[in-house]
Amino acid sequence: MKNIYKDIYLVYLSAVDAITNLLDSIARYPAMWLLTVVATLVAVRMIYNIGYAMGQVAGL
Repeated sequence: MKNIYKDIYLVYLSAVDAITNLLDSIARYPAMWLLTVVATLVAVRMIYNIGYAMGQVAGL
């Protein structure tokens, strides 16, 4: 019979490793991550504003 606890443990270790790598990357390159977040927020806001304006033009 397969030991499910071993699989759960491996998934847990993979998640911890991914989180650790992400936090290490943020610590090494904070400006890159900040600019990425700002660019994403600007893009989302522009997409929202364009969609809202198109809705107004269409009379929705």
